[in-house]
Amino acid sequence: DFLEKIKTNNYDCAILDYTLPDCEANNLLIEAAEFFQNCPPIVMSCNQSQEIVIQCMRSGGADFIPKSQAVFGTQLWPRIQNAINNHKDKIEKQNNIEHAEGLLKRVRKFITKEDGYNIVDIEGKIINKENSKPDQ
Repeated sequence: DFLEKIKTNNYDCAILDYTLPDCEANNLLIEAAEFFQNCPPIVMSCNQSQEIVIQCMRSGGADFIPKSQAVFGTQLWPRIQNAINNHKDKIEKQNNIEHAEGLLKRVRKFITKEDGYNIVDIEGKIINKENSKPDQ
C-alpha cells in the first residue's frame, strides 16, 4: 500500500497518477500531506483540465505533468529534478528562517534591559556601551 510505504521509507520524489484505484491524487495529497513534506509529489494524468491541475497544486502537488509528456516525452526527468531541487531549496530557506528567528530572540533578550539597552556583537555577546569591551 502506498501510504504504508511513504510512511516507512524515505523517497526523493513521488509520482502519482491522478486516477488511483481508491481515490484521486488530490485527495491522497491532502490525506498524506505530512509525509509529502519530505517528498515532493508530482501528479500526472491524461486529463489536463485546468480544474484538475489547480486542484492538485492546491492540494500540495509539487508539479503536474500530462501523462503523454511523462511517458512518451522528455519532460519527466527534468520535472523530477526540478521538484527535488525546489524542495531542497524550500527546506534550506525554512531552516535559515528558523535559525534567524532564533538569533533574533537571543539578540532581543540581550538588548532589552530595565535601565536602558546593551550593545550586542554579531555572536550575541553583550558589549559594554561605555567602553565598547565585552562584559565579563
